[in-house]
Amino acid sequence: MTTSLQNDPETELPKKVYYTVSEVAKALGEAESCIRHWCKEFAAYVKPHRNKGNDRLFTPRDVETLRSIRYLRRERGMSVASARETLAASRRTGQKPEQADICDTPLAVKAEVISRLQNIKERLLAIDSYLKENDIQN
Repeated sequence: MTTSLQNDPETELPKKVYYTVSEVAKALGEAESCIRHWCKEFAAYVKPHRNKGNDRLFTPRDVETLRSIRYLRRERGMSVASARETLAASRRTGQKPEQADICDTPLAVKAEVISRLQNIKERLLAIDSYLKENDIQN
């Protein structure tokens, strides 16, 4: 699913001070366990409060950060480390990660993309070599 969550009316949450993990998971279309995992991986950016029952309670800002994390991980396919770096850069610039141009992405993200493309190139060259060696044509 590559639709933008920012304009999807099904993901809108009612105006509240706090949201439960189940409300956030439903709004983002993710499993509750995924939301909890992202809370651990992105602890510097998502800091849910806890109630007396020790349940996580997310502020609207936490929800927006989780939307950005979802965008970076699911739609842009970034690793956790790259997503963290992008979130840090977006906090410094005040720009949402969804609005950032690829030219504004951190060097680590660009390096990861280049590495993946080089890996794909190597695989394609190996396939081409194999096909030539075995005289295989269309």
